[in-house]
Amino acid sequence: MSDKCKKYDDLIELYVLGELSEELTREIDEHIKVCDSCRLKVETAKLIEKSLTPEPRTSPPGFARAVALNISDIAQSKKVPTYGKLDVWWLVPWLAGVTMILFILTKIFAPHIPSLTHLAPRIIANPLTLVASITILLMMITSTISIAIIGIAYQKLK
Repeated sequence: MSDKCKKYDDLIELYVLGELSEELTREIDEHIKVCDSCRLKVETAKLIEKSLTPEPRTSPPGFARAVALNISDIAQSKKVPTYGKLDVWWLVPWLAGVTMILFILTKIFAPHIPSLTHLAPRIIANPLTLVASITILLMMITSTISIAIIGIAYQKLK
C-alpha cells in the first residue's frame, strides 16, 4: 500500500458520503482511476452506504382515499351517547362557595396578607405584599375560569 493509499484510506468513507472538499474529492477521483485497490474500497463503501440507506416508501394507488373512507365510516358508525340535558344549576354556586372558602381560609391562615384595597401604600414598604395579593387574585381568577370551563363542558354534553 503506497503512502497515497494510506492517506486516502481514512478519507474513503467521507468521500462516499460526499463530505470532502472539492479539492480532496478531485484528488481521490484521480487516484482511484489508477489504483485498483482504492477503487475496490470505494465501490465497497458505496455498496455498504446504499444498503444502509432506506428506500423511500410509497403507498399503493388509492391507499389514502381508502383510509379516509374507512375513517369516515368508523366516525359515522360510532354514535356519541347523549345524556339529555344535565341540570348544572347547582354547580355554579357550589364552585363560587369553594372559591370563597379558599379565600377565607387564606385570610385565616395568613392574616398578615393585607386586603387588595389597602395594597397600594404597603407595596413600597414590602414587595412580598404584592406577591401575596396577586396570588390571592390569581386563585380567584382560576376558580372563575374553572367554573366557566365546567359550564361550557356541560353545555357541550346537552
